[in-house]
Amino acid sequence: LKLNHLNISTNSCAALSAIFPRMAALKKLTLCRNAIDDNCVKDLVRGLVECKHLHSLELNDNNISDNGLDSLVQGLPANVDKLNVEWN
Repeated sequence: LKLNHLNISTNSCAALSAIFPRMAALKKLTLCRNAIDDNCVKDLVRGLVECKHLHSLELNDNNISDNGLDSLVQGLPANVDKLNVEWN
């Protein structure tokens, strides 16, 4: 699923988080060049925890700080083996 350059921010992240549990077969998620910040990351992680087949998450060129990265590392499913957060 690619959702790049859409200015995704807090409200959008909460909505996405709510539908991720219904996307259990999701393998790759790309959310590059949006307005995702630390609060958005927390919302995303809550939903992505149900995506047991997720292997790749790309969040480059957003607004994620070290705190958001900590939330990602602590909350993502163990099967995620590729995480791209460059240019944050």
